[in-house]
Amino acid sequence: MAKRKALKTHDDVLDQGDILSDVPLVKWKDGQAAHGSPNRAIVTSHGCVCEDYDRAVKDGKSSAADRVFIQVAPLRPAKDFRDKIGLIQEGKLLDLFFIEGDGGKLAHQVADLTREQPIPARVLADCKKVARIADWQWNALMVHMTVARFRSAPADIFHPDLLKAET
Repeated sequence: MAKRKALKTHDDVLDQGDILSDVPLVKWKDGQAAHGSPNRAIVTSHGCVCEDYDRAVKDGKSSAADRVFIQVAPLRPAKDFRDKIGLIQEGKLLDLFFIEGDGGKLAHQVADLTREQPIPARVLADCKKVARIADWQWNALMVHMTVARFRSAPADIFHPDLLKAET
């Protein structure tokens, strides 16, 4: 059986599943927000939010574009999770999601869903795009994030046909 491609071709337009570098994420320490060193992050907002930003920019509506925020989750190399990587890959640690890399452009990554945060789309548009995950990974991420947020079994949330597509 042929191996599924982990990444798909991307362009310069922001979209769901984009992996960006130099994202200015906020870190919290002792109840205070502080900017840490820029990190890699994955766009977790649906593509429609990204399209709202693009449409506003194309229409010359800069104030509307400035009001668009896109959710991102910080990424860390999967090798940082050696002791738990099996559980993460199996989807058993709801706050973490395994992102398969391609071995060249992108090593395996883990998204930290506990630190997902909104970033102005205009700021993200200036970040370097590293890759875009394949549709099968995007679908798995959406199921995983929904299960993580609602803390319910997938069968209690989703139509069975959607879950069949994930296996």
